[in-house]
Amino acid sequence: RQRLLNSQAFAEKAACLVKFVWAVHCRRSEDPDWEMADFAVSGPMDDQDVDEASELQITPELFTFLRTFDELKRLLHALDVTDEDQVDLFDTLDVDGGGMIDLEELIVGISKLRGDARRSDIVGVSLVVRCIQADLRVLKEDIAKLETGFRPRPSAEPLPTSLGTEGPLRPGFSSMVV
Repeated sequence: RQRLLNSQAFAEKAACLVKFVWAVHCRRSEDPDWEMADFAVSGPMDDQDVDEASELQITPELFTFLRTFDELKRLLHALDVTDEDQVDLFDTLDVDGGGMIDLEELIVGISKLRGDARRSDIVGVSLVVRCIQADLRVLKEDIAKLETGFRPRPSAEPLPTSLGTEGPLRPGFSSMVV
């Protein structure tokens, strides 16, 4: 029962965060020089807003602007995101390094940041890192094998010549005469 209540509370707070981010984005889109002092979120999001918000891509610039609001800090605290995690939150959630996150990535990422790190979290990360290291070793060995196959020929060895043309073939050029 407590877990269900926690899930409901998280969903309500996450909905407030989405509404806040969307409202700031819309207001800033209307007036790029807008000052935050005169801002308040009002009213529910309608279906069109929800559809459009699902397409919103949050840039580092927008996220930095959002972080200037005490309301964002309050909402993130309510979602159990510590001050330390808030500082690098955008980089943490931009897992593909593409420079943008959508609202779903924001909420899912925040849900995974909640609370203290558990031993299983740390062990899981350690196992993933080991797997990546093993894959990188194999990749490095494969690249080394490929490189030995592409060693330059000794200068004494002549290059093949093309048929019907003068001189040696050069890599990337066709031997056909047009």
